[in-house]
Amino acid sequence: MTLTAYLDGLQRRSSGACAAANDTLYLFGGNYGAPWLSLQEEYALPSCGTCFDQDNAAVSFGVGGLLSGVSWHRHGPGFSEVLHGAKRWFLLPPSGPVGMHDFDANQSVAEWVVSGLENLRSDAGLQHCTIVPGELIYFPHNWPHATLNLEPYTSFASTFLIDG
Repeated sequence: MTLTAYLDGLQRRSSGACAAANDTLYLFGGNYGAPWLSLQEEYALPSCGTCFDQDNAAVSFGVGGLLSGVSWHRHGPGFSEVLHGAKRWFLLPPSGPVGMHDFDANQSVAEWVVSGLENLRSDAGLQHCTIVPGELIYFPHNWPHATLNLEPYTSFASTFLIDG
């Protein structure tokens, strides 16, 4: 399928308001093969002390439809930059009173925003923001986070740092 056909399909489908997390359409990860190599070569890594070269970073591109996103998870540090659209980020400190066990892995982020965000403990330390083209966010090592795409389609590049 071409990228154009994929994007056209995103605009015709509901992408996450009531769907289970694993049923939302989301192209991300696993795009390190030949069709993506020229795009990766064109992508300029964010300027930072630990990611000056490709040997210390793994870049992955993604595209998601309106209200798609990635449910609560955590991993090593990195950056994410929006190329088109808008993406809302939610982050929690790893040592806070709310942990990964407090979230339903099968619940979409869109559903969590409607039913769970207002019920999150006030002392949880939730940080949230929306990034748009030309902006990026750094996500620290082991911080639980979730994302929600806010446009008919949002494209982005995420850079995962090998050495944090």
